[in-house]
Amino acid sequence: MFISEERKKSPLKGVGIQYIPGHKEEFIDYLINKYLPISGNILDLGGGGFRFAIPASLKGAAITVVDKDHSSLNLMGIGKKVNKIGKLNIDLKKIKKLITVKTDDIFHYLKETNISYDFISAFRVIHLFSPKEIDTFFSLVSKKMNKDSLFAISAITLYDLLK
Repeated sequence: MFISEERKKSPLKGVGIQYIPGHKEEFIDYLINKYLPISGNILDLGGGGFRFAIPASLKGAAITVVDKDHSSLNLMGIGKKVNKIGKLNIDLKKIKKLITVKTDDIFHYLKETNISYDFISAFRVIHLFSPKEIDTFFSLVSKKMNKDSLFAISAITLYDLLK
């Protein structure tokens, strides 16, 4: 497994909220390869760091990424790190046209947006919610889904374990 220097030095070890250049996550890669629609509205909640959005955009999908951490939404900065650390040559101008970033709290965004989505993802965020927030989250997400939408989520743990 490749672990970036940023991850090794991060004070946030184990919470999974930062980008890990070159780190493979088979679940996310599987979803992108098997279920990601190339057209339609795609939303990544708490997707700062672009672990989902960058490979999705490389498949040609346009995606909206919502995260309240503005620094995690620096697509060009993170993309340059990805290219350097991963020894890749991603066309950052091309993927920037496909990735829309929204600096917002995901609850606020879901309440305020009038858009419905064909695919919604939420990776490594729900474990940060209280039980009440989890109920609210699922309720809000369900209201933003189309009839045949897919919703992909990961990292569900008990809230009390994080205290």
